[in-house]
Amino acid sequence: MRQLLFFAPLTSMRKQGYNRIKICKKIGSKENEQTIEFRG
Repeated sequence: MRQLLFFAPLTSMRKQGYNRIKICKKIGSKENEQTIEFRG
């Protein structure tokens, strides 16, 4: 969850697709669903 909060602001600045994939890979596929929801 900590990484998600850290990546959240980066996603807004960087590309949504690129960051989204990076977050999913860093967090994993289990939290992948939550990551997309957080990004909206």
